[in-house]
Amino acid sequence: MKLFQDESISTVHHPELKRKTRISRDLTLEDITGKGMKALKVFSESIRFLKEHFQKSCKVANFKLTKNDIHWVLTVPAIWKDNAKQFMREAATEAGIDEDFLTLAYEPEAAAIYCKEATVQRKEGTEGCSLQSFDAGHQFLVLDCGGGTIDVTSYEVQNDSELKELSEPSGGPWGRTFVDQEYESFLKDLFGKDVWETYIKQCPEDFLDIKRKFEAKKRGIKESQKPKTTIPYPQSLYQTYCKIRKSQSFPEDLKKSVHCKTVTATNEKLRYEPGVVNRFFLKSVDSIISHVQSLLTPTLKKRQGRHITSILMVGGFSDSPFLFERVKKEFHYLEIICPQDAVLAVLKGAVMFGHNPELISERICPRTYGITVNVPYDDKKHPERLKCLIEGREICSDIFKTIAKKGDPLTVGKTTYTILCSPTRSTDTEATVEVYESEKVNPVYTIDKGVRCLGMLTVQFRTSIVEREGVSKYKCILGTQNYR
Repeated sequence: MKLFQDESISTVHHPELKRKTRISRDLTLEDITGKGMKALKVFSESIRFLKEHFQKSCKVANFKLTKNDIHWVLTVPAIWKDNAKQFMREAATEAGIDEDFLTLAYEPEAAAIYCKEATVQRKEGTEGCSLQSFDAGHQFLVLDCGGGTIDVTSYEVQNDSELKELSEPSGGPWGRTFVDQEYESFLKDLFGKDVWETYIKQCPEDFLDIKRKFEAKKRGIKESQKPKTTIPYPQSLYQTYCKIRKSQSFPEDLKKSVHCKTVTATNEKLRYEPGVVNRFFLKSVDSIISHVQSLLTPTLKKRQGRHITSILMVGGFSDSPFLFERVKKEFHYLEIICPQDAVLAVLKGAVMFGHNPELISERICPRTYGITVNVPYDDKKHPERLKCLIEGREICSDIFKTIAKKGDPLTVGKTTYTILCSPTRSTDTEATVEVYESEKVNPVYTIDKGVRCLGMLTVQFRTSIVEREGVSKYKCILGTQNYR
């Protein structure tokens, strides 16, 4: 979740995102005791472990593979910004993966590819499995519910069985960990902040055990369930409570607390009333439902040409009965599809994508991209602070020259943009091209709020042309690749 850091999350209320941090190679992560380590090291070592584990498994299976026999596909959330994707690419390189043998894949895209290619799917309301293929013209929405983020993207199946993206990816930090944070916040309130913070530092292994037990329980919790939910806890938690509170028994203290009507305790377990457990899910699920509703009921102008008939639920959080029930209830007029192996849909689809990246034929540009240019100064429309004098001419700097506009369709591998620009000075032998992105459709200046610099390119001029003509032109071409 640390890589989901951007100006756009300033209004998002999430426990992990209260303190915004600029993504860079120096980004530091802290463990539960507050000790720090560079995030690039943490991510690269995690990727290295998975890579080496796979290679060892191949040797055990007697697969004789060389380094160049394997092409690696690294999946990332669709709503991540470019700097987060670049961070993951560099982490993979640090882990020993050659960049020429690495592809980044968007998780909802991978899931959509898998479910389109798979012939057997489970549909709610039918017994067992039914056969269904995504025919040409079929429009569906992918709801990728992972551990951290929720990614939502819509697609249309083309006549050649490729997928065309109908809208740019969207979503938020409402995944499974959001439910975990609500649960942990409740326990902190139940036992006391001082007890809980002392406990997770002194007994980290037992704390992980608490999280694992809740994860197992979570998969069976339904919104409509009536029985109480019973969760076992390590004795060390009660012992820490009694030591700090100088108490003889936590169960007895609980009977006298404000939680006495919603939670009961024995020496080994806590029993929760249904309403208490439901509250752990509500913020996450309500946010997901609200976001999907906003996508399915846009203005009439944007709605033209879109006929979403089904929602495809993938990702580990999709296995939650609580979430599935709510989606089915709120969108009863749509077909809700959840593959039997929803948690593996992204993984299997990523392999398919790695073999054939052309399965995604068209994407929607998620942001506006452009470069900074100088234009003749006009006092009627340009701010004076951007005026400068160059070779006797009044120039306005920091103009956002749009290359690719947010919402534009991009044909993978074919869409290119060409822009002709002139050097600022007649004596220039090179030009620095600064590339920017913005969430706005039509940004005006590169210094505007929400405009971010992605990087810089240096274009060399042939000296003879500069000397002879005084002014040269350079051409900037931006092409799309199989990853954004």
